[in-house]
Amino acid sequence: MLVIRRQHRHKAFYLFSLVIHIFGKLKNHGVTHSIFKRLITIYNMYQLMKELQKSSRAIIDVIKKCSLDSGMLIIFIVFILSTFGFFLGTSFDNQSVNYLYISGWDISDIFFKNYGDQLPLWFLFVKMYTSLFGTSEIVLKLLPALTFLLSAYVLFKLAEIYKVNRYLVTILYLSNPLLLKDTAYIFKHWSFLILLNLASLYFFEKLKETNNKNYILPLCLIIIAGIYSNLVFLLFLSALMGYLIISVALKQMRLRHFGIITSITVLSVIPLYYYYEKAKDQLLIYQGAHMDFGVSQRGMDFIKLSLGEVTGINYLHDHILLSIILITSILLLIVFKMRSFKKNLKDNIPTLWLASTVIFIVLVLMFMASHTPVRLRYLNCAIPLFYLAIFPKSKKIFIAIIGSVLVTITVFASIQMAKGYDIEDWKGVSSFIAPTINEDSQVLMIFGYYVNPHMVEYYLGSPVKIMNEPNREQILSAIYSDDVWVIIRSAEHDAVYSLATEYRIEEFNYFDKLKLIHLVRKNGTENKNLIFDTSRVEIQADNKTDVFEFKNGSIFSNCCKESWQRVRIDSIKSGDESNICLFVHPRENANVNLIYEDVELQKQIALKTGLHYKSIKDDLSPVYMDIFINDNFTKRIIHPNSDGWVTTEVDTSDYNGNTVDIKMMVTADNVMNRHFCIDAEIVNKKARDDYFYTNLPNASASFDNTECNIFQTEPIWPHNESEPPYLDSKIFERWDCEENLIEKSKIWHTVGRSYAISNGEYREAIWMHPATGKHKSLRYEDINISTNKVTGYYGISDHAAEKIKNTTLTFTITINGETAFEDEFEPSKGWKYFEIPTEETIDDITFDITTTNDKWNHFFFNSFFE
Repeated sequence: MLVIRRQHRHKAFYLFSLVIHIFGKLKNHGVTHSIFKRLITIYNMYQLMKELQKSSRAIIDVIKKCSLDSGMLIIFIVFILSTFGFFLGTSFDNQSVNYLYISGWDISDIFFKNYGDQLPLWFLFVKMYTSLFGTSEIVLKLLPALTFLLSAYVLFKLAEIYKVNRYLVTILYLSNPLLLKDTAYIFKHWSFLILLNLASLYFFEKLKETNNKNYILPLCLIIIAGIYSNLVFLLFLSALMGYLIISVALKQMRLRHFGIITSITVLSVIPLYYYYEKAKDQLLIYQGAHMDFGVSQRGMDFIKLSLGEVTGINYLHDHILLSIILITSILLLIVFKMRSFKKNLKDNIPTLWLASTVIFIVLVLMFMASHTPVRLRYLNCAIPLFYLAIFPKSKKIFIAIIGSVLVTITVFASIQMAKGYDIEDWKGVSSFIAPTINEDSQVLMIFGYYVNPHMVEYYLGSPVKIMNEPNREQILSAIYSDDVWVIIRSAEHDAVYSLATEYRIEEFNYFDKLKLIHLVRKNGTENKNLIFDTSRVEIQADNKTDVFEFKNGSIFSNCCKESWQRVRIDSIKSGDESNICLFVHPRENANVNLIYEDVELQKQIALKTGLHYKSIKDDLSPVYMDIFINDNFTKRIIHPNSDGWVTTEVDTSDYNGNTVDIKMMVTADNVMNRHFCIDAEIVNKKARDDYFYTNLPNASASFDNTECNIFQTEPIWPHNESEPPYLDSKIFERWDCEENLIEKSKIWHTVGRSYAISNGEYREAIWMHPATGKHKSLRYEDINISTNKVTGYYGISDHAAEKIKNTTLTFTITINGETAFEDEFEPSKGWKYFEIPTEETIDDITFDITTTNDKWNHFFFNSFFE
């Protein structure tokens, strides 16, 4: 009655307004007409409000039907809060930004010019999405995250259909480390593809349950969307079509519905031949030509890796117990489920299909992995099916316990994954170099394989040129700026270091997997570094000499069995300092010769040598580099087994202004971990005169007033070691003060050219071990040199210093028969220095050492004319 009355009131109101309108027209009365217009306006507003009320009720009804329950909502909120902030800070990879670039193409190009297994539909979807919301990083990362959440909700609804614990399945899905790393926040099609997989399964189950033909259209549309998103969808589609056939056979689905779905699917698949041909060329011909390892090798490796990723075992590191618990829990669930199959096999058909689909996908990918690059993320579509399959339809308490264990381990594995998540920090690199770039700067990227520059351009906002392991000439031809940043990823970049003749090079290693080099032009500054001009490299072994051309900063990579054997320009860190240098790893039982021809010399060659700081191990071999000028031996460079760069001056004043050939011969007593690197520069500055070290063969040694007249030229270790550990400094030429020192195990009882490290400082020095209460001397006669002063250093090696106790040494220097310097000291770590002014020509100098206790007295000294 109330409704009828309201309807009558509405009609009365309208009739009343109409009467007034007619009356106004008839009387042509302005006020009456105005009243009518207002009444009509009020009535229209009233009707509009009623329509809005109806629409809002309809929207609310839809929201209620689709709304999540409170438990699901809490799970989603926890997922967003615990993951989004972390992944928001990570950089996109090359493929993600390349996909963004493709989505910006014209629609026709997206359909016909894209290649590989990535089909058009996802790119069209992204094109629409970015046209609405832009391409900011948070917008792009929200797309896969929201799609991933939507797929989790569909999985939640599927769990209801299969009557398994929906919260447990959804939590495991949202916590899976492989999905988090390679799906949830990766700007690619994977989360979209999983959504289509699960949605197609959901609509099929609803169709099977209700036989309502209204589910056929969304099911077919989703199948078509999956087909034209990625070819990987065909794996799931193949299994789904098998499920349809089984359902028809069991009369769970109408044959007519099956025919419609099958017909639409077959018609949709036919055009795929065009895309398959392009994918086949890309995956099987170009990339897969070198990968035919066979299913047994490559396929099984894929299985091991995939199981580790899917279950999270590989993120548990050494947590073997957790891995065992995880595997045991899954086995218990499978055993429990198999027991239920005996009761009612027909009701367990969905579970059998889920499990067999997972196995089918894994086996297909296993076979593919032996012929073409297959990434573990291809398994993503199988993970939710795996979770739906393993849990039995039971509310028993032990299922809840096992489920809790699985969730705990999965979450823990994801946390471990996040801690070790290591991806190229393109965002960080771009932020680092952006403040230094101006309109004249240039950015190059050197990759070990072909990629597009879009990722750096996306973050940097500047154009970037990509080069695939270029040589020196290619880099120079590409550079047009005096200020160049070079970003290097997985590539040989020796040629960049060879540009040191034209550019000042500053290197930054702040980012894992990425190296940054800043080049600033020298503007014509002359460079006299020999290492950039090596004309050839010789390897001499077993009376055979192999010759290699040195070009673009290295010899060819096919020169050697191991990369460390290749002579090349590199940058290594020794101590706290990194330097560009020539990497020359010594060879076992061979000489590595660096040949420099037609070099115009000045007063010295200044050398800097180093061992990579990670190659310093206890008691390993030094590296030797003998310098020959015009085939005449000039000097031996000794680099000890210590961290830090060593500078050595080679006096070439006798060749000043002459053009000569130089050979540097690199050897080592043991080549293990000898990552040796050198720099060599022609310098017009007089080298320090190391007269005493050089002229040891012309000196005379004596012990207790008896001359040491046995001169040995065979290098030897003080304890006659033949392999590591080498317990102290090697002795090269030496004066033996008695016969048969090796047989008597008294090699230390000698005077010889050597080297020492005292308090961590390396020095070239003469070994002169004292004897208790007796004097050992080294005398130089007929010198006839005028100099302002005699300088030098002396001390005990670190190897021996801590072993000496209750000892006093006395070191004396006599010049022209008069004592010029004497020091009585208790030995300790660290070099002691002396400086003796001279006013007359020096004819002879004697160095004398004695001790109160000669045990462990590894005494060294050296002296110079200044």
